[in-house]
Amino acid sequence: MCKVLLLLLAIFAIPTLSSPAPAAVMFIPVIIPIPVQVPSAQTGGYSRIHKVAVISAIGSRFIIQNNGFWGTKRYPLDIAAWKVDDTIEGMMRKYLGSRFTIVSVLFDRRPLASLPNGPWDNSTGGVRKLLSAVPNEGLDAFIVVRPDLEYQAPGISGLGLQNGTDFINDAAPVIWANYEIDVVDAHTYVTIAKAYSRVSLHRGQPDSFAGLIADSSLKTDKIILDEQQENLLHALTNRLVTASLIETLRSLQLGVTLPEVGARVLVPIPPDKAPYPDIKSVAIVSGIGDSLDFERFATIFGRSSKLIPVPEWHLDALVEHEARSALAPQFTIKDVAVDRAAFAHASLIDSDGKPNPQFPGLSPTPTVDAYLVFLKLREPLSDIMMTGTGLGMRHNAVASQTGIFAFYAVALLDARTLKIIGATSAVTSPEFPASKPLLDVEDSLWPDNPASPVPAQAAQIQKTIRDILVDTCHESMLRLGLTGMMVDGAPPPVPVASLGNIQQQQR
Repeated sequence: MCKVLLLLLAIFAIPTLSSPAPAAVMFIPVIIPIPVQVPSAQTGGYSRIHKVAVISAIGSRFIIQNNGFWGTKRYPLDIAAWKVDDTIEGMMRKYLGSRFTIVSVLFDRRPLASLPNGPWDNSTGGVRKLLSAVPNEGLDAFIVVRPDLEYQAPGISGLGLQNGTDFINDAAPVIWANYEIDVVDAHTYVTIAKAYSRVSLHRGQPDSFAGLIADSSLKTDKIILDEQQENLLHALTNRLVTASLIETLRSLQLGVTLPEVGARVLVPIPPDKAPYPDIKSVAIVSGIGDSLDFERFATIFGRSSKLIPVPEWHLDALVEHEARSALAPQFTIKDVAVDRAAFAHASLIDSDGKPNPQFPGLSPTPTVDAYLVFLKLREPLSDIMMTGTGLGMRHNAVASQTGIFAFYAVALLDARTLKIIGATSAVTSPEFPASKPLLDVEDSLWPDNPASPVPAQAAQIQKTIRDILVDTCHESMLRLGLTGMMVDGAPPPVPVASLGNIQQQQR
């Protein structure tokens, strides 16, 4: 069973650790086949806990791990200057202060951070020994944040960066924040409650392991990172720790108020950080709404795929209208002549999964600075031998599972050369229940004949597709930095012309 493990974190405005502002990169969700779920939190009774001491010990070391054909190499990185533990303790004071009285204690974090705490380690005695040396008069409990790596959990214990190799699936770099939060009785040193680190950035989405796909610039075998790499690693680690800390605290059910899942604040992009200062005028062209792709799976030999034209739904007009409304405050919107029938076959990735941008029906022009184009993508549907292209529905008759999808890319092109300035796959906002634009619906919505759904089915299918398009259209343009807004606390967006992230999503 596939589990979304690596989530889009860089654009969400939950409260953040202080960090430098590196160049932003465009991340996408990736489905990773890990056959385990995040361990459930072990909650306890908190009614007798009033005064607590908070101790964090995950920020004293960071491991860069390079997995290669000839073995694994691990390099320690000194991140003391990031003051991760100080900020974690500050955040916990902020969030827990309404429920508990929090006191400061003198504590050497290094021994706690270095306690072995992997799948086969029993570190309870070690924790007890360390905590027993801390003055506990008047205390009811310790709340401890320490490195961990549960059985079958992916990644590295504590904070780390994991690199694969070209031989091993050309794996992208992944930043991990694997730790646990323990609530420990301050006198008996019995663990009252504990929770393993987790993230969830979409409301209603199950928790995932705290991992973040990083930009390829962090894929390095250097022991010492250059300044740009370290700044980027610092910023992304802080985003990951912040997001995971909130969700891990939530899982403990401590009776405190926390930011909602995916909560964020949008602020204007600073003028000196504007990603497209030379672009003044834009033409908007959508080629994703001419038809619906109906994919049905019953058995390996019982598959069907039907492409049904829906020009009367005016879906491309909807996308262009939403894009105009979002971009008009930033750019002059111009109309250009486009062969729309031809442009419906435009693409960024070919049938072999390789970058091969093709824009039939679109001509270079000096009358506008850039094209903003919406193009169909072909992506897996998380079912055996099923893929979907553009907008459509999928129905798995064996698993009784039906969904509506919107698989497309948004690209900004130089209008004079048709070269890509920036591109992203369609992404959903935190309001959407999943990171991928595929929404599960009732099986009754699947039409016996896709070409002739009953009126009630057609109306609901159209409404759902329009809802997905409005959400993903605005979120994708926000991701590209086209709306003039950014998430508070996130690095300002910069253009990324490479299609590598879109390829990664399609694997």
